Amino acid sequence: MKRFKNISVLFAFSLLSLLALRFVLFVIYFEDFAVLSLYETFLSFLNGIRIDIIVLCGAFALPSLLLFLPCPVVAFRKVQLGIYMILFILISVVVAFIVADILYFEHVHRHITGELFVIQDDLPILLDLALLYIDKIVYFVLFELVLFFVFKRVVDFDISPSFSLKNVALFLGVLSLLFLGIRSRN
Repeated sequence: MKRFKNISVLFAFSLLSLLALRFVLFVIYFEDFAVLSLYETFLSFLNGIRIDIIVLCGAFALPSLLLFLPCPVVAFRKVQLGIYMILFILISVVVAFIVADILYFEHVHRHITGELFVIQDDLPILLDLALLYIDKIVYFVLFELVLFFVFKRVVDFDISPSFSLKNVALFLGVLSLLFLGIRSRN
């Protein structure tokens, strides 16, 4: 049950982090959202939360499934540490992507997702932006350190035997939740 608590708390913390970044995007670029009504802004924010949940479910899927596998090898502390580190790296990539989106939005007023395939032509511009926003990169590194310490503080290793009927049911439950999170529709 410790693993389920770990994953739940880490998922909630990750979602709150993405919500905070989404709110930062809204505050920094308020004039871009001013053309929307309050209702449209609220729907946009809710849609963003839905997308964040889908992205987090995708990031959490493989590490969670590995962590909840009903086999004895998962009971080893080093295996669990490796799985949690994979999860930390995946969440860090998601956060880095959103921070880059916030910085990129300032210059082109579009989200970076549609630009990924053509952005390779703008490498010199990206390097100039990285130098221009070195302070934001330092903030990102500080945030990553906070995220790492939260991971260290939250993760409580479960060194119990992992093959039981309860763990098989928990594995299937986690698999179902992740599937629903990734496949969600309006």
